[in-house]
Amino acid sequence: MLTVYQLESGVIYRVTTGFADYHRGQFAPGELLTFGTRHFLPYHGGHTLVFRERSIYLQEEENAELVNELGRFLVVHERAGVQPPPLPPAVKPAKGSLGKALLFFGVSAFWALIACFVGAISSAWFWLAPAFFSVVTLYAGAWQVRLLRQQG
Repeated sequence: MLTVYQLESGVIYRVTTGFADYHRGQFAPGELLTFGTRHFLPYHGGHTLVFRERSIYLQEEENAELVNELGRFLVVHERAGVQPPPLPPAVKPAKGSLGKALLFFGVSAFWALIACFVGAISSAWFWLAPAFFSVVTLYAGAWQVRLLRQQG
């Protein structure tokens, strides 16, 4: 059963059974109302249902039937006005940059220097770590250059 809490923005509702709101505004059967938003005043228990055509004012105690069983008085007439939720923005692939390529080449050169100077005076396997990182970063730099060429 439709309540004031379930009204959807942009949906057109049709009055099926006539009623009067808190301020004695008359709503006749067949009247079409396009829902916008709902406001609530907790101190007075008042609901203001804002439609494009006009508003409905309800008070929780005096209009309890309308507040809790609005579906007896309004039905969905048309959902065409409902806007679908926005799609998330398209994710663009990351672009390569010359700065990244130069950074990778610089890091690979740094590791190569470490491999040359520190590797010679250390144990037989110590030079492999800087040499490995040098090759990996050199490859990453070449990959960045490839991306730049593909993008024109």
